[in-house]
Amino acid sequence: MDDKPEYDDLKTKCDELKEKIKTLEIQIAEKQRSEDIDRTLIKIANSVYTTSNLKELYAIIYDYLDELMDLPNLYIAQFDKKKKLIYFPFYVDEYDGHEDSLVEDITKANTLTSEVILAAKPLFLTQDMLLKRKKENRIRGTVPKIWLGVPLKIKREVIGVLAVQSYTDPEYFTKKDLKILIFIADQIAFAIERRQILDDLLESREQLMSVFKAIPDPVVLYNMRGFPIYLNHAFKKKFGWNLEDLQNKTIPFVPEDQKEITFAKIKELYRYEKPVRMETKRLTRNNEIFDIYLNAAVVKNKDGKLAGMVVQLIDITEKNRLEKQLRQAQKMESVGVLAGGVAHDFNNLLTVINGRADIALLGMDETSLLYKHLNEIKKAGKRAENLTRQLLAFSRKQIYQPRVVDLNKIIFQLNKMFLRLISENIKIKLCINDDIPPIKADSVQIEQILINLVVNARDAIMENTGHGSEMKITIETGRIIIDDESVEKRPGAKKGSYVYFSVSDTGTGMDEETRENIFEPFFTTKPEGVGTGLGLATVYGIVKQNKGFVYVDSELKQGSSFKVYWPVSDTEENFFQTRSDGSASILKGDETILIAEDNEGLRLFAREALVKMGYRVYEAANGRKAVELEKFMRMKEKIKIDLLLTDIIMPEMGGRELADLLIKENPDLRVLFTSGYTDNQIVHNGKLKSKLNFIQKPFTIQALSEKIRQVLENKAE
Repeated sequence: MDDKPEYDDLKTKCDELKEKIKTLEIQIAEKQRSEDIDRTLIKIANSVYTTSNLKELYAIIYDYLDELMDLPNLYIAQFDKKKKLIYFPFYVDEYDGHEDSLVEDITKANTLTSEVILAAKPLFLTQDMLLKRKKENRIRGTVPKIWLGVPLKIKREVIGVLAVQSYTDPEYFTKKDLKILIFIADQIAFAIERRQILDDLLESREQLMSVFKAIPDPVVLYNMRGFPIYLNHAFKKKFGWNLEDLQNKTIPFVPEDQKEITFAKIKELYRYEKPVRMETKRLTRNNEIFDIYLNAAVVKNKDGKLAGMVVQLIDITEKNRLEKQLRQAQKMESVGVLAGGVAHDFNNLLTVINGRADIALLGMDETSLLYKHLNEIKKAGKRAENLTRQLLAFSRKQIYQPRVVDLNKIIFQLNKMFLRLISENIKIKLCINDDIPPIKADSVQIEQILINLVVNARDAIMENTGHGSEMKITIETGRIIIDDESVEKRPGAKKGSYVYFSVSDTGTGMDEETRENIFEPFFTTKPEGVGTGLGLATVYGIVKQNKGFVYVDSELKQGSSFKVYWPVSDTEENFFQTRSDGSASILKGDETILIAEDNEGLRLFAREALVKMGYRVYEAANGRKAVELEKFMRMKEKIKIDLLLTDIIMPEMGGRELADLLIKENPDLRVLFTSGYTDNQIVHNGKLKSKLNFIQKPFTIQALSEKIRQVLENKAE
């Protein structure tokens, strides 16, 4: 009996010990579980930082959770707020098969995932809760026994859902599991945010690289040490350098004379952090120099500190060349206008000077001293006429009468003259293309061009004696089609079909400065007192007047080649045959002539000359006075005018308007126009309009007498 209390007491103590052991086992298990959870969470956290691919990270997270919680079913959803769509990039399921392309429209879908997203908080659903949602058609696919869903948040904004479920055990998960999932969800959200940042950075970098690649101009990115760290394709193509060539090199493509200003601008850029722009020069790998317009700006890192600079290099070599040509053309145009005006006034004076000399020489004894003096005056006047003719040719105000001509024939006819113009030691080689089409030109102008070019070539060769080079002038003809590509290579050219002729020599050649000024009037490389400097200016003016263009190719000690492009004739006219000169005698008449001329000296000379020829002469200082005088003579004096001799350009009323008015009253009136240079009243760009009678100033008494008889007898061309 006494043993029973001891037994009961011992049993109680054993039970208590068992309870303590059981409690201890539970505590040990919980501690082990807690340690397992901590290790798993650390692994997941480390994976977030070391894994950049999200799908790979999702798989790693699932493996860790599966070890910890034995998860047969888990999925991760991502929510695109702008598109209102739910994507399922990772899905593990025992019953329902899913694909990565699975998408839900949150505005239409009524699912567990959308419920978590809209509620923006965790959802722990038991079997009863799930069955209720199934009845409400809020579950897609197989209904689980238990379901846990946790929102993925970035800055309080839901960007997805982490969900686990069991199809067999309604008590498979506990509230502790929900806490674990909440922590894992934070890690996943952080990983997604990190991936998005990396993707954005990568996209930004790719976009930046795409921009650099797309920029047609060279672009260089430098670090703070001044070393290039990026070159776009345009830079490599333009300058020939690769990034490997420029490793640890500070801008080797800057010419020596540009280094000081370049490095000063770099200092200015970093000091004020404002964009720098400048015109400079840069070298290619082959030491070719380009004119460059440089744009530079600083580059900063994410902390706002200077990290380097980006430089854009725009090639303006061609632009500068074209601008230079434009300025040159504008300068020559201005000089041409001046030259034309001077020549016009000078022609009026020469008409009087030469004409008065002619009048004085009429009937004079050729042995007298006065005759010799007057003859020398006349010779000097003739030389002055040639000078004004050259000025008018340069200014494109020379009046010419184009006809369809054979260029080759003109060259062959001039060849004998060329031989007389040059030294016996110089050879002339003709490279004539027999298949060239005709051109429409004034043959005298073509002769002017060729003679000027040949004489110029002769002088260049004579200056080159002693260099041991061959003394040769080559004249070549051919034809060419100028297309869009050719126009780009030949500034000032226009598309079309052209005949070309060139004069090349083995002379001294020219440097760049000389080439740029060679067509300017009065520019010459010859000694003072030798030549007028108008030869090539004349060539330039004639060619431009006829809608052609001329280029020179020359290097020092390499000779020169002048090439003239002349438009091909588009007419079916017959070739013009030159005629022999007419008689130099003065032709007379007795008709009535009205002179309209604003230059008093020329008007008085013309009156005196015509009176000596036997004509009845009346004169007026301008068109308006001529109309009044003709009306008085016709109405009051009953005198009919047979011929009007009028200057084209006069104040108040020009010659063409005057002629039109007088012809209305007198249809039989003959008109002879005169001028010192072109005007669009009777000429267009120097080309004489058809069926018009014209005599160029300065004219001689003989020429005037012949032309008047020709017009009065209706023999005008």
